[in-house]
Amino acid sequence: MAQLLVAIFKTRQDTALAIQDLEEAGYHKKDISLLGKNKLDLVMICHDAGLKEPKAGVGNTGVFGEVKNIISSLEIGSQITWAVGPAVPKLAGATIGTDADELVVGLIGLGIPQKDAEQYEDHLIKERIILMMESTLEQSKELLEILESHDCIGLNET
Repeated sequence: MAQLLVAIFKTRQDTALAIQDLEEAGYHKKDISLLGKNKLDLVMICHDAGLKEPKAGVGNTGVFGEVKNIISSLEIGSQITWAVGPAVPKLAGATIGTDADELVVGLIGLGIPQKDAEQYEDHLIKERIILMMESTLEQSKELLEILESHDCIGLNET
């Protein structure tokens, strides 16, 4: 049975090293999703780990995307989520720090409980990086060991 494994990192270096170790352990980069609010951090992680460039979502390109970005920027604390990997269609471009709860709703759609989704949003607001990967129960122990060796933090840590 597949489950979603989610890890939070404070630095782009730890994130990139974790991805490299996942690949060395036989996991595929195409199965790794990243979320962040700092595009430059994600670009650097992608460059270091050999991932595709981060996206802000289909709805955030062109004229309408620019209008959405301007309107979002008027709301104090509003930021746009950048994403890499399989999470792009559901989560890229979701706003964080607003009453709209776009990211929270997207995470709930992936099966994450609302309280946890709200905490993940708080971590993104603090410029942390979220790594997500689907795994089997058998894989999850090895995955956790790899991720924890690169200082991933718990959901409730500040």
